[in-house]
Amino acid sequence: MPELRKQYSQIFTCARGNWDMFVIFVEKGIKLCSFEGIYSFILPNKLIAAKYTSKLREQIVANDIIEIRDYSRLPVFINAAVYPCTIVGRRTLASNDYNSCRFIVMKTVKRIERKNVSLQEIIGSEYWDVFFRSEIEFSIIKRFLASKSIIRDEWNVIGSATVAEAYEIKNVLYDAKESDDSLKVINTGTIDPYKSLWGYKAMQYIKGKYHFPRVSQSDLNNISERRLSQSMSEKLIVAGMSSRIEAVYDVGETLGGKSTTIILGDELRFLLGLLNSKLVSFSINILYNSIKMAGGYLNIGTREIENIPIPQTNEEQRNEISNLVTEILDLTRDNIEKDISSEENKIDRLIYSIYGLSDKEMKYMEGL
Repeated sequence: MPELRKQYSQIFTCARGNWDMFVIFVEKGIKLCSFEGIYSFILPNKLIAAKYTSKLREQIVANDIIEIRDYSRLPVFINAAVYPCTIVGRRTLASNDYNSCRFIVMKTVKRIERKNVSLQEIIGSEYWDVFFRSEIEFSIIKRFLASKSIIRDEWNVIGSATVAEAYEIKNVLYDAKESDDSLKVINTGTIDPYKSLWGYKAMQYIKGKYHFPRVSQSDLNNISERRLSQSMSEKLIVAGMSSRIEAVYDVGETLGGKSTTIILGDELRFLLGLLNSKLVSFSINILYNSIKMAGGYLNIGTREIENIPIPQTNEEQRNEISNLVTEILDLTRDNIEKDISSEENKIDRLIYSIYGLSDKEMKYMEGL
């Protein structure tokens, strides 16, 4: 199979990254159409947002896209763990007769939501999920995406461990409430917004359970000097699988375990407030809706984090958010159960402001 995939990657222009078989099936189908011919497919809704379907989306729009229906809310294939969508397109030039595409959400068999989107708006857009949303949600996302800068322009976003490293770390993990020359270890299950649950909640790690998980600095150094250096640096650690972004601040005493992402750089408290804000999680959930897993969970990794837009901000705005984050960290240092909703609400309002939301859009967000 690897050899066959290699051959297909040389034949099909859309077979890029960790592509699925339906990608080349659609590309071949479009090529088989005569000029002005119509094609239609039932596909996994990964087409809408998966990274490996980006080239296919470009090819579909470069011809003519007539309609996409999202059936992910309906149990279409009861015995298959696949969220489907349907697509109708035409092999022609995108500037020809059709100048808009129908984006349709099948809420139920009878309850249908339709929206027409101009091809000009679709062309060049990396995110198709947003076109299925209501007008006010679409407007909010457009403001969110309007910023030219993204997180990777200012911060270093890194996957915390390779699969091989994760298993090596498993071999040297141990339980100890106190231990010299060691690092605490947290993973997705022991991260809440602003809060490390180390010592409060047991960590599940590759079929093991640890109440006070640690790894010695020398053992981690033997595995990877780079991972030791990163772990002993001031950073943010972001949970890898969640229904929202959950990020925590670390002064340099914690190793981010398997499936987490770490962020290095300056002004980390400002970034922490932004990542844990309601607007950013709302936007990420919409932009990557079609690649959610069962239960509405998102696999949040370097791609999702480093591409988050950062609006232009001045020193005063960043300091205001950073100071509120510092208040939260102080409040929860000795009591993670402390109510921080007031500080979070203040941060949310500041985030709405720096992204330029209107009063109507802010009111909508506050009602969620």
